[in-house]
Amino acid sequence: MLFNGDQTLSGTGQIILSDKVTNLISMASYGQTITQEADHTIRGAGQLLSNRGNMVNQGKIIAEGTAALTIDPHANLGFENQGLVSAQGTGGLTHIGSYLQTAGETVVNSLMTVKSNGDFLLQGGGLSGNGVLNFTTDGKGVINSQGTVNPGSSLGKLTIDGNYIQETDGELLIELAGDEQGITYDLLDISGDATLAGTLSVDLLDYTPNVGDIFTIIMAQSIGITPFDALNILDSGILFDVVYTDTDVQLIVSAVPVPSGFLLLISGLLSVTWIKRRVS
Repeated sequence: MLFNGDQTLSGTGQIILSDKVTNLISMASYGQTITQEADHTIRGAGQLLSNRGNMVNQGKIIAEGTAALTIDPHANLGFENQGLVSAQGTGGLTHIGSYLQTAGETVVNSLMTVKSNGDFLLQGGGLSGNGVLNFTTDGKGVINSQGTVNPGSSLGKLTIDGNYIQETDGELLIELAGDEQGITYDLLDISGDATLAGTLSVDLLDYTPNVGDIFTIIMAQSIGITPFDALNILDSGILFDVVYTDTDVQLIVSAVPVPSGFLLLISGLLSVTWIKRRVS
């Protein structure tokens, strides 16, 4: 499918690509742009843009075949995600060059590969999933400047086969619902180096850990010398210490709230003791 001139995909329709790498959605001339609006969907496998056009995605792009769906924009940063991009088929999703997201969500539940000296530029929205985000060039990886990285869907492990840089306005959201790493609590597994700043947010999903419990939430080849700027515990009353080693980051429970029934019992016992003392 070749478009002549700039093209807007609107409405609630879908373009469904069969499970073949030879499928093609692109432009007849170089440098033109496809804008996919919010309710429109492209799904399947094949080639998107094929180094001829650029694209702004406000809708859904779903890679769901046994063959890969490859996004290959003509210009540097010629693809911008503001909607949903989901890698869920066994063939995964491949992006040529740096991948730019300014809003919306990228969900990696299978494999997403970023090639040709590209980074994943997370400038808004979220990155989540239980899959692998692979970078084929040494030194490349996720640069989280203004987005939220949330491993799992919602609980689980997100693997970054590359580096991870989180800047001042970036956030890492970790959810805890048990003590099984990557299963009932989140893990960000990084094969390269991690450089940290910004906010670490922790959300307990109807789960109360014990004092002294340890949750290893980041594993990397090396952890930089700078810690997160802020720790944000979401509505739990539980306190954590954040411990940094050369290769991982741990949450250690330092305090848990006393149950209200226990406080009432203690209060009642104290009152009875005081009354007995008055009587005596």
